[in-house]
Amino acid sequence: DVTTLDDYFNNDQHVDFIKIDIEGSEGKALKGMEKLIKNNPNVKILSEFFPDRLKYAIDAKNYLEILESLGFKFYDVNKTSDSSVPVTKEYLLETYLVGQEKFEKNRITNIFCLR
Repeated sequence: DVTTLDDYFNNDQHVDFIKIDIEGSEGKALKGMEKLIKNNPNVKILSEFFPDRLKYAIDAKNYLEILESLGFKFYDVNKTSDSSVPVTKEYLLETYLVGQEKFEKNRITNIFCLR
């Protein structure tokens, strides 16, 4: 059986942290937890960001735009320089999507989403 987090949790339940790593279905999961995210303003999300897999359920840019619209800033966990500095959605798309071959090494990262 499958359900959304919005349907699973009651409106009064407190959630601090969500980890999303579901091989391309992150967009579907995000859409099914929007109410939970809105009701928990301090929630933090750690999400796999793999544009080649995301495209089966949602466009990578759209995924990042939804997170942005919910008030999140992005931190690239795998960034070799200072990962404590937020990155833009353009950086994530350019780094992990544009001009690279499918499933090429370094096409995947985890993004920490913080309000």
